[in-house]
Amino acid sequence: ADHEHVITVYSGSGGWKKLLNYNSPDAAYLLLLDKQGIVVWKHTGEFDKTKYDELAAKLKSLLP
Repeated sequence: ADHEHVITVYSGSGGWKKLLNYNSPDAAYLLLLDKQGIVVWKHTGEFDKTKYDELAAKLKSLLP
């Protein structure tokens, strides 16, 4: 059910990576945007429990 809210980008991402100061070409990037398209949370790299908890809290705060 969540797949309609997820976008996976495999190529052509250079512009937004530069805009968000992501500069590690082999890293994974995870962004959370609000309904207005504003980046409200981001992470790059390997799984991190603290970052996961931040993401979960941010998601909860954005849901009705």
